[in-house]
Amino acid sequence: MHQFFRHLYFVLYSAKIPALATHTEAFMVVTAVMIHVKPDSITNFIDATVKNHESSILETGNLRFDVLQNADDPSRFMLYEVYETEQAADAHKKTAHYLEWKKTVESWMHKPREGVSYQVIEPLEKSKWR
Repeated sequence: MHQFFRHLYFVLYSAKIPALATHTEAFMVVTAVMIHVKPDSITNFIDATVKNHESSILETGNLRFDVLQNADDPSRFMLYEVYETEQAADAHKKTAHYLEWKKTVESWMHKPREGVSYQVIEPLEKSKWR
């Protein structure tokens, strides 16, 4: 029965039913950013990205900002970012630390980074993200 209501919720949410607008957790913005770094730039990339992470987790509306390195290919990274709202995610992209990071790491990448957006299925409660 739980699965039925979850499915119903997402059908209604996808249709943008106004009654669901008060369920703020459903509007969380999750992005997985895939990054392929040149081998000779890995250490510098990690240092710059950790610095960006440390500032990003202090932003209003940030719920997670994880920096992950591929276990099989150390030149591949994923940033897992969760913000409460689109506004918070957009504000992140205007911060001084993000803009500095973006400029600093650009030449260290094999190709431009790729961000993929996801919808949250679980957990829906904000308190479970920290």
